[in-house]
Amino acid sequence: MTLPSICAPILIACLPLSPTGDVTEAVARGETLLARGDDVGARSAFLAALEVDPTSVRALAGCAEAMRRLGDLDAALEVLSRAGDLDRAPRLLVTAAAVLEDLERFERARDHLERAIAQQPDSNEARLALGVLLLRRGRNEEASASFRRCLEIDARSVAARHNLALARARLGALEEAVDEYHRAAALEPGNARVLYGLGSALEKLDRLPEARDALARAIEGDPEFAAAHYRLANVLVRLGRRDEGLSAMRRFRSLKARDHFARAETARERGDVRRAIREYQRSLDAHPALVDAHARLGLLYLRSRDADAALRHVRTAARLEPRGFRFANVAWVCLKSGRPDEARRWVARALEAEPGRAEWEALHREIESTRPPGKPE
Repeated sequence: MTLPSICAPILIACLPLSPTGDVTEAVARGETLLARGDDVGARSAFLAALEVDPTSVRALAGCAEAMRRLGDLDAALEVLSRAGDLDRAPRLLVTAAAVLEDLERFERARDHLERAIAQQPDSNEARLALGVLLLRRGRNEEASASFRRCLEIDARSVAARHNLALARARLGALEEAVDEYHRAAALEPGNARVLYGLGSALEKLDRLPEARDALARAIEGDPEFAAAHYRLANVLVRLGRRDEGLSAMRRFRSLKARDHFARAETARERGDVRRAIREYQRSLDAHPALVDAHARLGLLYLRSRDADAALRHVRTAARLEPRGFRFANVAWVCLKSGRPDEARRWVARALEAEPGRAEWEALHREIESTRPPGKPE
């Protein structure tokens, strides 16, 4: 874990609250922002609430969850430590378990969830979280038992029904999984994730027309659900509808590239260079001609002192999009990589594309300043 980002949450200014401010309102605002995916805004709202009431369980749990989503795991644990005894509220135990799982401390995470369940045996929050934790660890029979207990408590829990179906599918009990997916879909007909799971199980049973219909409904519910487009492409090809399958696969690749590129942009903005590089590479795996991903990788590899990789990517960006600023980027990377002769050729192309542009003229002068005295141009 890198330390520079850990202190950031504490330094961000909190939303203003008077000493007698409405903590409940601030916490509600944080929870709304968290639900919308605005983790930075949620963190600020929760920190503001904690300034007024440092013991608020909802604020502590919400703030830690926002920090966890932002990848600041040590900061999340620090916030939770302010609660003193986590056992005073099951919600704190559940939140701490999520942080511990991200830190790959599985047994401690499980212990926290079991303590929360012991405190509230008729509540599904911790029990469902335990089932998901077990599912992620491949303990599918134990996960199934946890989800079944959830359904005994609340037979209309779509999350429990969906996850039980997933656990049964992973155990090879596909007919049972299909039954559970159908029950979940009956409870929430437009749930794209449920319909995707149903389509996947039906495909494995070679019930291809039914799989196609389920996956088409999943995409109707969420047109940008990349995995559903991928699965539908495979089903269509197997049904002999190759052109439709190829179209679905192109859509999948476009969505997948966009998703990874967005994650890379977020990581880059936070200064997490390694994760940014990984996500930009994944975007290129899905869409090799994504120009901006090549350009970003060039600069990140330069920052990581991998000149060969940096040049490979900025050259590719310039080939895919032959414009002045792309040529200038290559010139800059060449200059910083100790290749002034190549830098001169690329800045000349930039000036040819955009004659007289001040930035390229300045870059040209900087490159020329590296020429040894007496060496002819």
